[in-house]
Amino acid sequence: FLGNPKVYGFFLVDEPDPTGQYHTQVDAEDLKAESDWIHARMPDAKTFITAMDMGSAENPDFSNTYNYDNTHIDLFGISAYPVRTGTDTVDYDMIDRTVAAAVESGIPVSQIVPVHQTFGGGNWTTNTGGKYVMPTTDQLQTMMDHWDELVPSPEFDFAYAWGSQEGDVAL
Repeated sequence: FLGNPKVYGFFLVDEPDPTGQYHTQVDAEDLKAESDWIHARMPDAKTFITAMDMGSAENPDFSNTYNYDNTHIDLFGISAYPVRTGTDTVDYDMIDRTVAAAVESGIPVSQIVPVHQTFGGGNWTTNTGGKYVMPTTDQLQTMMDHWDELVPSPEFDFAYAWGSQEGDVAL
């Protein structure tokens, strides 16, 4: 890939864990070394991670995790997956809370990449004990409209699905 003008960037890792509590611990210094290595060899290439929400659906939290200053990562995928069981209505405001938490942690809106829910079903459980539900066309459009208001000109959008794991389905 080095020197290829068609390379936009590199997805370094999906939801790195700064604590080691949920997955192998990933230190900010390691992400910084990877990002710096890429930028030294391909200055125009972007580096990208999806950020792990260390809080909850009600109180998202990205504090003391990763931002540009401690990683030199260019873009951060921020995910809020509001279509789930265990609630009477879809909580689209989850997207607002999640973006606000990312900004509060030091990730500017200009570095946020919206991560859209494009999966549901199966045995995955939410942090509230429910299950994820595949969004309908209208629900997905409402989520995308919501993201457009909060992050009006992202570098790109990211559709997230696990593939076929735990019996779930994806768009």
